[in-house]
Amino acid sequence: MLILDPSSNDAEQTINILRNSGHAVRATQIKTEGDLEQALEQQTWDIFVARDNLEKPSAEQCLKIVQHYGRNISFIMTTDSYSVDRTVDAIRLGMKDVVPEDNDEYFKLVVERELANIEDRRKVLIADNALRETDKRNELLLDSSRDAIAYVIDGMHIYVNHAYQELFGYDDADDLECMPIMDLMDPSNHQEFKNYIKSHSKGEQAEDFTFKGVNAKEGSFEAFLSMTDSEYDGEKCTQIYIKTTTASDEDLAKKLKELSAQDRLTGLYNLEYFIEAVSNSIIKATSENQLAAVLYLELDNFDQIKDDHGRTNGDLYLKEVGHWLEKNVPEGSILARIGDSTFTFLTSITKPDEAEEIAEQMCNQFAEHLFEIASQTIKDTLSIGVSPVQETSPDAEKVLSNAHFAAASVQSKGGSGIRIHDNALDSLENRDDAQTDMEIQDAWDSDKIHVSYVPLVKLQGTQKQMYHARLTIDNDQGQTKGIEDVYNIGLRTSTALKLDNWLMNEAFPVFSLYLTSQPDCKLKIQLSAASLLDNNLVPNLVALLKQYNLPYDAIIFEFKEDDAVAYLKRVIQAIVLMGEEGLITALSGFGSSLDSQTVVNSIHAKGFSWISIDSALMESFIASHETQEKVQELITFAKVNELTTIAPGITDPSFLATIWPMNIDHIHGEYIGSGHDSLDFNFSDTGF
Repeated sequence: MLILDPSSNDAEQTINILRNSGHAVRATQIKTEGDLEQALEQQTWDIFVARDNLEKPSAEQCLKIVQHYGRNISFIMTTDSYSVDRTVDAIRLGMKDVVPEDNDEYFKLVVERELANIEDRRKVLIADNALRETDKRNELLLDSSRDAIAYVIDGMHIYVNHAYQELFGYDDADDLECMPIMDLMDPSNHQEFKNYIKSHSKGEQAEDFTFKGVNAKEGSFEAFLSMTDSEYDGEKCTQIYIKTTTASDEDLAKKLKELSAQDRLTGLYNLEYFIEAVSNSIIKATSENQLAAVLYLELDNFDQIKDDHGRTNGDLYLKEVGHWLEKNVPEGSILARIGDSTFTFLTSITKPDEAEEIAEQMCNQFAEHLFEIASQTIKDTLSIGVSPVQETSPDAEKVLSNAHFAAASVQSKGGSGIRIHDNALDSLENRDDAQTDMEIQDAWDSDKIHVSYVPLVKLQGTQKQMYHARLTIDNDQGQTKGIEDVYNIGLRTSTALKLDNWLMNEAFPVFSLYLTSQPDCKLKIQLSAASLLDNNLVPNLVALLKQYNLPYDAIIFEFKEDDAVAYLKRVIQAIVLMGEEGLITALSGFGSSLDSQTVVNSIHAKGFSWISIDSALMESFIASHETQEKVQELITFAKVNELTTIAPGITDPSFLATIWPMNIDHIHGEYIGSGHDSLDFNFSDTGF
């Protein structure tokens, strides 16, 4: 057990609760992140007990480290301020439970529950891997058997092996699927075979059925058949076994010998062997605390090399690459060629970052190496994807797929680089979501994401400067668009939270400098639902404002109404806490739901003082009199509640003429001015 607790006495008391209940506890106290990393690298742990409200490291920071290492550890937090909301937040982060510090019995029961769950998870993982390997071996034996074997349901074939297919003269096994087995027999045997089936269905033991088979190419032949109840692909069925002669052990041995584990061209291992090795490595990660990694290597220029030097020399080049890799992969690695220009290897590591170091070193060394084929020099590069093999890893096929996906991402950006698969992407529903996450990170790394400052013009009263800061992205067509217009990010990964932090850390220092000459200016920033659900939102915002020396009332933090409807309790809590710190808050998308006014009426907090009308309403504002009445109703409601109003999407003078009498406070849109890279809009030249 690992214990995060600065007090050795309190940690010992926690251990004694379990020891007094009959548990043999081997515990290590964690005081720093380094202590935790060292403990995770040394052995397997079952339980992590962390005290709430600690700093350097906090329980949340320790949880991230455990998740980074892919450890199958049940994380439990103890707290002196227990609440259902705090428990929900913790479980959402990945903790198993939150326990009141003064409830020893509850703590003991939670630990015992998690110990049972850990044991069950490990047994299931080992059983799943064993079953998967058994299924593979069974299919291999079926396909390689000299005897004809098939599976049928209601007399129809659902699977036939190669020997069965050849016996009846069919080139493609698909031709036999859903074909009645009766069609493969001479008509003279039909009635007798029906009687045989009836005897089998009654459970009566019957001798092998002798019949005359019909070969589609060569006529009839004599054979005998036996039937056994079985299961195939999860369905109850009947196994059909047909023999014409007795296959010798020598024939079977010869067939199995042909099923070599080696790639014929390079002599390296093949895909089947490699997948089996990864499966075994996952079991070791579970049972022996042995970390590993799969490195997926794509030759970036093989197609061009093959075109320039010919297929034969291309094969020679692949052999030379195989020899080079054998010399340069870490000792003890399992190296395979699994595609035309694809190599991969499995290597043991002691910590997750070690795989990245291996990949970078190999990528650089390969790019510098000169291959000589038929007296010609060939230089190439590698795109390398890395997928860790840990206790929490999916099955071997998915691990390899993850590494392939990471390598493909590198190659799509020009190749000659590495990418580490992000375990957080495993929770995404599909590869499109994962691709979005990667593309956004790549765009940021390539300086394609920028902060755009949209001016907001005040219609009523004395003119004051105000901007809305948002992230924009340069697409492949050279256009600049709002990042929310290009990607639907939502809450799928940590990307949304990352984007919020990027935006603030880019905009705040620029705005702080601008305030020295324009002290009355305000900056509005919209935060995502991911930030809303972040337990550290308010302290993080306060820390950022202090870091950049910004007045609390100079920044307006905005939440979307859609998020407020979905997470109303969290929105209310966040806005109240922000108000207590002196922060200013706003709600955007006002009018996007039927509960708009109810949502606002639910928020009673200091600092909540701004409302932005739903942009979708503004799109139909000019053409629809009904929409204009709706907008007027929303503005009137806001005024009654002493909220400053903003109207987005002002695209032409007709908008302005129609909305002017409605007593709106601020407007923005294409008619006012699009986003600027800097705070340089001339507010004195608007003419309002």
